[in-house]
Amino acid sequence: MASQPSYLFAALKQPDDSGVAALVAFGLVTTEDEVFYLVIRYNDYPNIVDGDHLYHSLEEVLEAASAEYGISPRDWRDLSADEISKVGAQIR
Repeated sequence: MASQPSYLFAALKQPDDSGVAALVAFGLVTTEDEVFYLVIRYNDYPNIVDGDHLYHSLEEVLEAASAEYGISPRDWRDLSADEISKVGAQIR
């Protein structure tokens, strides 16, 4: 059985130079039951998207967020069911 995807949100302590203020790590399950993560960069969560990037694991997401934005693992929170539904509707 595949691992269950995670759906996480983290706010940057200060927006970066391009205006990114928050990240969402959205777990996606492939037809082969592999979990990948789409990280969506928000200028104004949940409305204005700066861009996104695909990662092969949650560990990769956490490492990149730490290196690029100074976000530690404890800075992330779970998305609510409503947030998961809204974000999912935007990417499907």
